[in-house]
Formats: sequence, structure tokens, C-alpha cells
Amino acid sequence: MLNPLCTHCDRASSRLYGGFDGACRGCLARRAARSPEFWQSARDGKQTAGYRRLLQALGVTHADALQAKADDFQPETT
Repeated sequence: MLNPLCTHCDRASSRLYGGFDGACRGCLARRAARSPEFWQSARDGKQTAGYRRLLQALGVTHADALQAKADDFQPETT
């Protein structure tokens, strides 16, 4: 969920970067995708109550978070 107009989204897509803009939907989706609640849901194989609350609080969807995860920079592993 990359926002091409957001400096934070742009930087996070090309390198390790931890900046967020609370007014940017892409940043909020990335926040959800990087959260412990997201990863707990992934481990459990279902959306946990905590993860659903986080999505609601951030105003993003699970699809937004999944897209943000895909758009987020992933360092190469060797």
C-alpha cells in the first residue's frame, strides 16, 4: 500500500526505514503490517481480536496491511 506522494512510504520501499506519517494511509498500513498483532495473527492462522482492534484503530484493512507488507523493503538474505 505504497503512497507515492509520501516520503516515508518511498523510503520504506527501498531500504530499511522506520519513519511513519500518521496522516498517511500507506504508513498506517505499514504500521499494521509490522506489528506484533499482525505476526501473531499470521502464526495463529487467523485474525486475532487484537489485530482486528489494531486495524480498526488505524483505519486500514487486512488487505491494506498485506499490500503494505509486500511493498515494504525486504533485505536480501544470504
